[in-house]
Amino acid sequence: MIEEISIPSNCSIRGESCFSNMTNVKKVTFQSGIEVINSQEFAYCTNLKEIVLPDTLTTIKDRAFMNSGLESVHFPINCTNIEFSAFKDCYSLSEIIFNDNITYLPSSCFENTISLRSVNLPNRLQNLGYYVFRNSSLETVSIPESVVNIGSYAFYNCSYLKSYNFTHKTHTFASYCLGGINLIEELTIPIHWNGHRGFHLFDGMINLKKVTFVEGIESIFVGEYANCANLKEIHLPQSLINIYDDAFDNTGFVEFVLPDHVTNLGSGVFKNCKSLKQFTFNNNRFIPKYFFQNSFNFTEFTIPQTVVDLRDSCFENSKLLSIQLPQSIRSIRSYAFHNCYTQNAVVFPSTSIYLMDYCFSGCHFSSTFTLGAENILRGVYCFENCKDIEKLIISNDVTKIYQGTFAYCQNLKEIVFSNTLEEIGERAFINTKVFSIDLPDSLTLIGLAAFSNCYYLKNIKFGSNINEIEPRCFENSLVDFDLDFPSKLSFISIDCFKNCSFKSFEIPETITLIGAGAFENCTLPRHLTLHSNIYKVSENAFKDCKNLSTIKIVATCYLGFNSFYNCQDLVEINISQSITISYDSFNNCTKLNSIRLEKSNGTNTIQSGAFYNCISLSCLQFPDNCALSFESFGHCVNLMFVYLGKNCHVESEAFKDCNKIKYFVIDYDDKFYYYHYSLKNFGGKYVFNNVSNYTELCQKLRYRLNKAYVNGLSHEINDDESNLRLLPVPVSFKNGNCKPIEATLLYERDFSRYHFELLYLLAQT
Repeated sequence: MIEEISIPSNCSIRGESCFSNMTNVKKVTFQSGIEVINSQEFAYCTNLKEIVLPDTLTTIKDRAFMNSGLESVHFPINCTNIEFSAFKDCYSLSEIIFNDNITYLPSSCFENTISLRSVNLPNRLQNLGYYVFRNSSLETVSIPESVVNIGSYAFYNCSYLKSYNFTHKTHTFASYCLGGINLIEELTIPIHWNGHRGFHLFDGMINLKKVTFVEGIESIFVGEYANCANLKEIHLPQSLINIYDDAFDNTGFVEFVLPDHVTNLGSGVFKNCKSLKQFTFNNNRFIPKYFFQNSFNFTEFTIPQTVVDLRDSCFENSKLLSIQLPQSIRSIRSYAFHNCYTQNAVVFPSTSIYLMDYCFSGCHFSSTFTLGAENILRGVYCFENCKDIEKLIISNDVTKIYQGTFAYCQNLKEIVFSNTLEEIGERAFINTKVFSIDLPDSLTLIGLAAFSNCYYLKNIKFGSNINEIEPRCFENSLVDFDLDFPSKLSFISIDCFKNCSFKSFEIPETITLIGAGAFENCTLPRHLTLHSNIYKVSENAFKDCKNLSTIKIVATCYLGFNSFYNCQDLVEINISQSITISYDSFNNCTKLNSIRLEKSNGTNTIQSGAFYNCISLSCLQFPDNCALSFESFGHCVNLMFVYLGKNCHVESEAFKDCNKIKYFVIDYDDKFYYYHYSLKNFGGKYVFNNVSNYTELCQKLRYRLNKAYVNGLSHEINDDESNLRLLPVPVSFKNGNCKPIEATLLYERDFSRYHFELLYLLAQT
């Protein structure tokens, strides 16, 4: 194991990291003639305690001794070029002797040297790089007059530093370079530091208690005393003009007087000052954004009469005894008092004030709140989550309630609307406890989710001029409600009444479209009529509805997918016009036992899965011109009878898994070919009507059936080519003894000729 290394003068070519990680090396001697120590050459030699450097040495490259065990370093006279992190993480380094020819100490050069207690910097030193002594254990430091620039974080978190001596020469301090020093309790800022202090210069001096500025200082810079948690006393000069952003963020001031000569205020100057009990503001015309955010300790703060503008989040999350707004106020900007805790209710002046986004969200107001015309809403969620408001009075001349204005006001029970109101914005009253709404005739628009989650809402009177109710408007709201739609409403929007409960409603003739999910998961009246002006019922419109037992459709319309999916109480459907029933429209309506499709001029299209798993269906009668898609009646496991009119198109497996079908009665025509394989694999009987060409029928049934009954056939026909037997319908098929079908909930059955005959067949089975 090598413990000592001697680098001879003729060994001038050595690669980077050539001796790194040699953890047993304790001493290295560089012979005279060596000029350069290479990058990471002895990095991570954690037991290297001693190095002997020759006078010929000029350069120590980056990370040369990083994380080594060095205890002292003596820089020879010609060594003037030291690169970044050369001695970083040398935790045992306690002594450094510089030569006076060094003018620059680079970034992180002695960072994390936690054993270093003192250092004498070179007399010709001009620049200290960033992080140069960060996290060291320096107790004192003296900066020579030659120094011009001190880099960012140069002495940051030197927590044992008790004092420092900066000469009277002007230095430029970069950001955070003196931050995190814990043992300094008082500071005096001299005049020659006036314009050369970087951002957050003293940030995190947690034991700093007092700061004095000499006369002539004009500015306190960004974050200069941020996080000085015990700073309680400060002496400001008459020359002070500027206090920039976050200057006193998270300090310990209990009281503060802001002098009038400070005319330029940055944002967040006193944010997070939770100990503030008394603050005197100056004559500025605005309070900047974030100025008192998260501050005060239930303080009586007076906003001066000179203030016209309260900017974004200036009092957000602060704790005040009360909010008294002066007559001078003209605008309160976004989040100005958001979640501001007050013991007394907010008091508005009588003057006009522009209110921006969330400006009073979560604030304390009296139980009866009047929104006056002087409160000019220009933002969203202005009074959101104001839990004390129980009654809202909207004054005349208010024409619009903006988005979320009173959202989540969880105790709001009563609203008095003005006769001038024209628009209610989206989510305006979401999640309130309002129980009755009387909307004025002036109102034309109710926005998205405006009354969503109003779980106590039981009564609505719509104004006569409402022509649009946007999506989710009453979602999760109405309970046991008698719904009377506005007379000018032309469509019901997406999720508009989702998860509501109705005792009664009738869709008016003005409605032409029912949007997706409009009544999803609702408790509906027992009977629903879709009138002739409706052209579309969108997807999920009545999905999962309860109590709905009968549907009457008199419209030529389109039913979107899942439109009545899983309506478990649905018993009967009556359709009088041509219709398109989309995918899964009535899927899983397990109590549905009657579908009546009346003959019409158009085509009835029933798409895949439309009536899948309707297990209570036993009989189906299709008029002419019907198209049945794949599995449109799949898994209707109790289906026994199917009647198909002329020109019907049945795709393969339209009746898949309907294994109890006993009778197919089919009005034969020249389109019969298109039934494809839909007739295979049933054990029931097939009866054909209107057959004139028996040979053609045999050819079309070839390979599909081995026996069929033909109405009007007088004798048995055996077709050898198709191996098919055509049989006459028994005489008993045409003669009486029919079991009459029970009258349905809405309509009497149509005892057509074929219906009569097939019911007879069923009776004889």
